Parts: sequence; structure tokens; C-alpha cells
Amino acid sequence: MITLLKLGGSLITDKNIPHTACTDVISRLAQEIYTVWAHEPFPLIIGHGSGSFGHVPAKRFCTRNGVHTDAEWAGFAEVHAEATALNRIVTDILREEGLPVISFVPMDNIRTADGNVTAWDISVLEECLSHRLIPMVFGDTIFDIVRGGTILS
Repeated sequence: MITLLKLGGSLITDKNIPHTACTDVISRLAQEIYTVWAHEPFPLIIGHGSGSFGHVPAKRFCTRNGVHTDAEWAGFAEVHAEATALNRIVTDILREEGLPVISFVPMDNIRTADGNVTAWDISVLEECLSHRLIPMVFGDTIFDIVRGGTILS
């Protein structure tokens, strides 16, 4: 059995202040996860939202609704940059606690059609789990055959 643990964006960021991670909360969560997982490692996937990182530009550019113009594509890239910036923070803190986390960027292996997942190559994620590593996914921009681009959370 695989356990999926999602760390909500509103829990790990201050949604009132753009680009603000709650590192103390992430550290506490990392310690709690490590305490449970290290005792007897089990198949675990961690996910997290974008909170005050990705949500601010996503709202400004209406990225979830679709991406077609040059300005919207620039916004798409900005949302991705913000989402991956938060992911780097979360990854670093979890790894500092001793969790063997490997980050998976959704845009690299997931495709959608009108916001619905149509393809997701999970073979590398399965390989990761087979070696007692912890894959981590996160809310991010994604290419969509109907909308051009959108958000996958």
C-alpha cells in the first residue's frame, strides 16, 4: 500500500504575503514525517501545493483557464518558476531532516486535456519507490491539449 501525504499550500506558506514559505512549519512537518517513516520505511509519496508562491501569478494571469497569448505564456513560465522555487525549499528542508526525497516536476511527465489528466508516465516514480526513496510531486503548470497550458494541483 502506498501512502500519499499532501502538504497544503496554505499550511506551508503565508498566503497573505507573496513568496513566503513557513519554514518553521515545514521543518516541524519534516520532523514528524521522519519520526514515522524512519521507524519502518513504507511506500510514501509526498505532495504539496503552491500557496503564496504559485497562486499569486496564477491568479494574475488566469493560468488555470488556459494559456494562449504571449503574456499568458510569460505568466505560465512565472507560475512554474514560483512553484519550483517553493518545491526547492520543501525538498531541502525534508532532506535536511533525513528523508530521501526526490522531486518530480509534473510538467515533465503529465499531460492533460481540458484540465483532466490524459497521460502520466509513473514508471520512474515506481522505480523511486522500489528503492525506498520518497517521490514528491507538487502543484504546477502543465501543458494541456485543449487549454494550451493550465494548472495541475
